Amino acid sequence: MARWMAGLVLAAGALGLWLLWPRATERGAGGKAAATSSAVRPSAVATAELAVLREVVPEVPESADEEYERDPPTPERPGPAQALLRVRAVALESGAALAWIELELLALDEEDEEHEWRNSTQTDPARGLENDGLITRADGSAEFIVETEFGYTLRGRGENGLADEVELELGSFAAGEERTVTLALPTRWTRQWEGRVVDAASEIPLVGAEVRIVVRDSGDEFGLVKPLAQGTSGADGRVRLLLPAWQPATAVFRLPGYAQGSVYIGREAPEILEPQPLPLRSLARLTLAVQEHDARPAARVELRAHPARIVGGLPPTRWTLVTDASGLATFDELPSGCGLRVAAARDGRSLGTVEALAQEIELAPGEHRRIEVRLPGAGRIAGRLLDPRGAPLAGVPVQTTPLGRDLETSKVLAYLQETLHGRKTLGKAATEEADATTDSEGRFTLSVPIGAYHVGAAPGGDVPALGKVVVVREDETAALELVLARGLWIRGRLLDARGEPADGVELSCNGIDEALLWARARTSSAEDGSFELGPLLPGRYTVSGSPGGDAHDAPFESVEVEAGTEGLELALQLGGTLAVTVENALEDERVQLWLLRAGSTHGTDRRDRLPPGRYDLFALSDEGRFAFLPGYTIAPGHDHELLLTLAPGATVTLPEDAGEITSFALFVDGLPLPPTAFLRTVAVPSGRLRVEGQAWSSRARRETVATRERDLAPGDTWAVTFAD
Repeated sequence: MARWMAGLVLAAGALGLWLLWPRATERGAGGKAAATSSAVRPSAVATAELAVLREVVPEVPESADEEYERDPPTPERPGPAQALLRVRAVALESGAALAWIELELLALDEEDEEHEWRNSTQTDPARGLENDGLITRADGSAEFIVETEFGYTLRGRGENGLADEVELELGSFAAGEERTVTLALPTRWTRQWEGRVVDAASEIPLVGAEVRIVVRDSGDEFGLVKPLAQGTSGADGRVRLLLPAWQPATAVFRLPGYAQGSVYIGREAPEILEPQPLPLRSLARLTLAVQEHDARPAARVELRAHPARIVGGLPPTRWTLVTDASGLATFDELPSGCGLRVAAARDGRSLGTVEALAQEIELAPGEHRRIEVRLPGAGRIAGRLLDPRGAPLAGVPVQTTPLGRDLETSKVLAYLQETLHGRKTLGKAATEEADATTDSEGRFTLSVPIGAYHVGAAPGGDVPALGKVVVVREDETAALELVLARGLWIRGRLLDARGEPADGVELSCNGIDEALLWARARTSSAEDGSFELGPLLPGRYTVSGSPGGDAHDAPFESVEVEAGTEGLELALQLGGTLAVTVENALEDERVQLWLLRAGSTHGTDRRDRLPPGRYDLFALSDEGRFAFLPGYTIAPGHDHELLLTLAPGATVTLPEDAGEITSFALFVDGLPLPPTAFLRTVAVPSGRLRVEGQAWSSRARRETVATRERDLAPGDTWAVTFAD
């Protein structure tokens, strides 16, 4: 059972299996104490009643192939090394018993790692083990069976304004001990809340608006949530209600002729003296006349309208209609005065960008607007998936990601069409469901609006989630053939530097050949150190990983293996740590440390889990001072301490605009310096400095296209240019 019974958030809909308990109609005698106030408290919410709807949910029988093991039932009495904790929840103000209080136990000492928290399958929701969530009975009682020799924090709260949350620290228990505690929770409502309903356009007060205060408004539209309080706006648009100060809530307000509004009510803020604005927007109508690309009426097109952005007083609502046989659909109750977006779909698939709906639609109060919508033309994708031997790949889920209609003119389109890509590389998330599935011949056919698409195998199966980009033109069929492999993985076992299984270490593999440029996979090692990377395409891959959990567990050296390798044995290196002190840093001078593996341009600012070897160390301060120590050796298992002295360096200014050059690499006396990222003014050590200007090649690789060199002494400045 979950540690905190989130399913018992009692403000919306289906609320969990405990609601079957026969005490569901009982209420505690305590409840909210009456408060003398001029605020209106609606009679519809009784003082002693828990204002919440509890829906009875039938128990769903478990599937026969459930893999998880059920928790044992709650024991009738404490066993060895256990104790009994009896809890009685009462109202702080009156001492009356409180039913329906949610209880949980927390660790008194958060650093206590020896405590094994246990759950049980509760036959009584008011009785359980220490890791169970309980709900008090009608008399406010509940019982925990707890482990001894551990301290606890008891936390209780009442949902939907019943009671504020409180905590009580409990010392450790002795074996067989029976302890009774009383948990007193504040229940009195003391907040004098005031709202003012106004017309959003004119700010004129609105009379007769119904205002409901609910803990959650997700189900209010369906009448599933009883309000904390409710009232009606008066002549000045104001409504005054008594609320619990501790309970965040939502004000939901409506008036005929206006779209429903809602605003969030936070915890009580004494400095807010003005009534909270409750703006309502007049209704407007929108008729969409939808036609196919050949001007025929477009029937059964799903249209979804929603606010284009968050607007004060307007809940995040979506309105959905389907066009009739004549292609018409009319939204009768849309809010005015806010930007609306409308999306079109058919058979559950988006129709992409529709020109007439590309811009926001803002309706005036009472307006009825008609918009003629012409759907884009459609085409087809006919594809086939084969393995490297030419055999069909049957039963493979296929997904498409729309890339827009202007991608055909992109400089990289030709390259994308020839190269296998993962959909994450293109910045497009995969949809939850497949668009098609290959048949016994490995074939699939899709009808889609015109445009460019990334088409490939869906993630999560035994085939790599890779694909290609195709362009679909009106009334044409775009042919696609993908050569993928089924069931190719790299599997093995990872050990730490002491030879024990390494748990939770991230591993990844990347294709080496250009044909495998986007073929990659990522995973984490299991508790026994085992891992599997894939599914993959045939070819060679570089397998690399992150450090382990110990300060001396450095990443293993990257290895190259073939896809399909089984039993790969990897071990984290015994690394070292490094503590650096800058002896002459000023009081407020910030110093950044950077370490580059000797001969590499890739570095780290990590101080532990360093692989053994030679490093070039750089220290750069925000005052422009520099320290440079090449060839420092990190020894296995050693904790190194190093003293650096900052000295004045030279300054290099890189050009803001260098044509095709997009990045720079710097070298001093042949040794690489840390990457400059987006910096344009860089402090460097003195010596022979080489600046390489780099640009992206047609094959999406960074290449050096220009080089400049100069000897620099301390204090020198050099404005680098790449002009001919």
